[in-house]
Amino acid sequence: MYKNKKIISLIPARGGSKGIPRKNIRDLAGKPLIAYSIEQSISCELIDRTYVSTEDEEIAGISRKCGAEIIVRPPEFATDTAKTEDVVKHALTVIKEKSDIIVLLQPTSPLRKQKTIEMAITTFIDNMQKYDFLMPLHKAELKRGKIENRIYVPEVKEETRRQDLDETFFECGTIFIYKSDLIRGKEKPMQKIMPFVIKSRIEALDIDSEEDFRLAENILLARK
Repeated sequence: MYKNKKIISLIPARGGSKGIPRKNIRDLAGKPLIAYSIEQSISCELIDRTYVSTEDEEIAGISRKCGAEIIVRPPEFATDTAKTEDVVKHALTVIKEKSDIIVLLQPTSPLRKQKTIEMAITTFIDNMQKYDFLMPLHKAELKRGKIENRIYVPEVKEETRRQDLDETFFECGTIFIYKSDLIRGKEKPMQKIMPFVIKSRIEALDIDSEEDFRLAENILLARK
């Protein structure tokens, strides 16, 4: 709890991952991938309760052993096209206790730091009258462009130095924060997005491929 705000976390983990089969419970440097996010949440003194939303019994069993409470997710919210906001909204209909904010921690971001979670929560609550939700961003440092008719078209002139480019960012999956009441009664898209910049490339890593998985494992083993 922070400034008398009831804070819960939600870790969404469906069983039907296609890129990396059974990704959320695959062994990563000695423990299931999802265990990292559960442990980070439970260890955060600002978070009051930790939930995992899943339709998969094996994921639920492993998550319980790690200390999380389970929300059984309906099949319609466990598809490739299911929206995260719908998963969060369903979770809030199941959770009986009142909460002020809900912190979403994707299990595919196991390298986030404890202090990053705490900083995101305190920063959002300190400014929550100005924003609808918090979104994690990482600075895009490379020049970008697109391919048209098999020809590369840069967005900026070739002679432009990288340090002279306008700052641009891409969304990463490290941590999201929503106002519980706004999610419960949401009818229109949330507009006021609080930018939360993740400076570390490591923390911004979102495991979506075998290469990502190996990279995360190498980093974790090096830390040990």
